[in-house]
Amino acid sequence: MTDATGGHETLVVRTRFVPPKLRRQIIARPRVEASLARAVEFPLTVVKAEAGYGKTTAVAAWVAQSGLPHVWYNVGDTEADPQVFLLHLIEALRTAHPAIGSRSLALLRRDERSPRIWNAAVDALSNDLLDALTTDTVLVLDDYERANRAEVNAITERLVDSMPPLLHLVITARTMPSLRSRARWRASGEMLELSRAELAFTAAEVTSLFTERLQHPLSAESALAVTAETEGWPIALQMLSDGLGPSHAGALDDLLQRIPGPAELLFDYLAEEVFLRQPPDVRRFLGESALLRRLDPEACDHALEMNQAGELLRSLEQRSLFVTFDGSFRYHNLFRDFLRRRAGVTAERTAHVHSRVAMHYREKGAHEEAVYHLIAAAEYERAAALLTQIARAMAESGRHRALGGWLDQLPAAVLARSPELLFARAETYRLTSRYAEALPAYVRAREQFREAGDTAGEVRAIRGHALVFLDTVQPARAEPLLREALQMTRGDRPERLALFLLLAENTLNAGELGRAERLFRAAHRMAHHPDAPIDPRVFAREGRLARPSAWPRANRSRRRGPR
Repeated sequence: MTDATGGHETLVVRTRFVPPKLRRQIIARPRVEASLARAVEFPLTVVKAEAGYGKTTAVAAWVAQSGLPHVWYNVGDTEADPQVFLLHLIEALRTAHPAIGSRSLALLRRDERSPRIWNAAVDALSNDLLDALTTDTVLVLDDYERANRAEVNAITERLVDSMPPLLHLVITARTMPSLRSRARWRASGEMLELSRAELAFTAAEVTSLFTERLQHPLSAESALAVTAETEGWPIALQMLSDGLGPSHAGALDDLLQRIPGPAELLFDYLAEEVFLRQPPDVRRFLGESALLRRLDPEACDHALEMNQAGELLRSLEQRSLFVTFDGSFRYHNLFRDFLRRRAGVTAERTAHVHSRVAMHYREKGAHEEAVYHLIAAAEYERAAALLTQIARAMAESGRHRALGGWLDQLPAAVLARSPELLFARAETYRLTSRYAEALPAYVRAREQFREAGDTAGEVRAIRGHALVFLDTVQPARAEPLLREALQMTRGDRPERLALFLLLAENTLNAGELGRAERLFRAAHRMAHHPDAPIDPRVFAREGRLARPSAWPRANRSRRRGPR
C-alpha cells in the first residue's frame, strides 16, 4: 500500500500494524496484566525496560485478553522521519476506523514538510477520533525508541495533548522517550510508567513458569536462587526453561552452579547452552541466517544454498528457539547479536552469504536490502552503483536519514567518483540542517557534474547550494546562485519555473515586496496559471489582505528536497 505524500509515493508497511503472535505456552502473569489494565485510566502509558524484558509480549497479551478495541503500530525502521511516522500512525488507526484521517492525509499530500502541517494533521486526526470512538480504545506504539527524535516526539506530544478521552496511548521502548511534557504529565497524573521492576519475574512467577514447562515442581529454594541469579530477566528465564526441558530434578541445580556471576555474561552463557545443544546443520543455519536483516525463507534459501529454510524456521519457532513470527520470521534481537558474535561463521563465508543475498534482493527489486548486504560484503562499487539509482527517490520520499547512513559507509574514494552520490550527500546534510557540511559537498558535486558535461546535474547542485541560503534566510548569498542557474536552464521550462519561484521567495525574504510580487506573477504566467494566488506574506507585510487560497504547488515543493 502506498500513499502520495509530498508528491512522492511513500510506502506504508502494513505488517507493522500486526500485533506479535503470542506463543501457545505463554505463562499468564496476573500481576503484570493488572498493572497494564490501569492504562485505561491514563492518556499515556510508557512501558520502559531493556531488551529481553518482554515489553511487547506483555502488552500484546494484555490487549488480547482485555477485549478492548486496540490498534497496533510497530514503529520499526522509520529513520525517525516525521512525515513517514505520521503517515503510518494515521494508516494504523484507519485499520480500525477506515473513515477517519482523510483530512490529515490531504494535509500530508501538500508539499510542505513543516511542524505547522504535522500539527494540523494531528489535530484533524484527533477531531476524527473524537467522532469515531464510542468506547475506550488502546493505541500501541511498539519499539518507540527507533523514532525517539525531536520532530517525531513533537507529533506524539501533540497527539497526547489533543486526542479524545476514549483513546489511550501505550508506548513500549528500551529507554524513556525524550518527551518534553513528561514532567507536566507526571505532575497532573496523566502518565502511567511501568519499568523493568514491574516486568521482572518474582519468585512466585518463576515457580509457576518452571512448574508449567518442566515435569517436576521447582522448590522454593531453587525458585529464589533462579530469581536472584537472573534478576527476574524474562528472556534468561525463558532460555533456562527451554534449555532444560523435561530434565531430571538436579539438572537445574547443576546449571545454576555453572552460571557466571556478572549479569552481562548471563545471556551469552545461556544462549551458548541452547546453541550447542542443536545439531550441526541447525547451528550452521542459525549462524548464517543471523547475517540477514530479514528472515525471509526465500532469501535464506538463496543465500545459504538450501531449499528448506521455511520449514526449518517454522520448526525453530515451534520449539521456541528465539524465533518469532509476527507477519515475518525474526530472531530475538539479543539472540541474533549472540549468533553474530559467537556462531563461528568465517569472514570468507560471511562475505559470500552477504553477496548472494544482495543478488537475490536486487533481482526482487528490494534495493535497500541489497545495498545493506553489498556494503556488509565490502562490495562498495556495486553498492555505490545501486545507490546512484535510488538516491534521489529515497531523499524525495523522506528517507534522507537512511540514505545518509548508507553514504557514510562508502569509502571516500568511491563516493568521490560519483557526482550523483556527492549531490545526494549534500542533500542529506541540508535536509538534516548540517549546513556547514552541505555547502562544500554541493561545490564538489557541481565540479563533478561539470567535468562529466552534465548541465542538468550542475544546475541541481547550484540550486541545492542556493537552498542552504534560503533555508538560513541569507537572500544576498542565494540570489546570484539562483540567477546563475536560470542562465543555464533556458530550454528547461519546469526547472526554470522552480527556480523562478525560489527567486521570488528569496526576494520576499530580502524584504523587496513589489519585486517579489512581480516575480511570483511571472512564474504563474510561465506555468499558464496567471490568476494563481501569491505567497500571502507579500500582502501581510504590506497590510493587504491575501486571497484565501493555498500557495502554488511548485513553490511549496522545494522543501521536500531534490527533484
